[in-house]
Amino acid sequence: MQDGSNHVHIFAMGGTIDKDYPRVTSGYAFEFGEECAASRIMKNHPNLGVTYDVTSVCAKDSLDIGDVDRELLMNALKTRLQKSGIGGEDKSSVCRVVVTHGTDTMIETAVFVGSRISEILEFSDRIVIAFTG
Repeated sequence: MQDGSNHVHIFAMGGTIDKDYPRVTSGYAFEFGEECAASRIMKNHPNLGVTYDVTSVCAKDSLDIGDVDRELLMNALKTRLQKSGIGGEDKSSVCRVVVTHGTDTMIETAVFVGSRISEILEFSDRIVIAFTG
């Protein structure tokens, strides 16, 4: 069970944070690497005092993220957080979530999640979600 106060659930959606810019091309050309930025960052900072898990939801430019992708995020949140045990007996525990996302449509995704999280998780009042990109 990973619902301790020092655990963070990270969900990667893509965006600039996850883009790799190949050195052989210039300009707007980019691709998404095999490993999301959140994994690389957390692996390179082992002394943060937190445990974490990373779920890659999609790897898209945020302009290409739509409601289908947002539904995928909602499903990933539900699956991961139910497995974490946060909805158990300890009513004082808080679940920490970080969503990495491109900035162009981050607000739309945050509003989508905020308006629907209580529909899928009964303990939504104990979830803190931060979006970053």
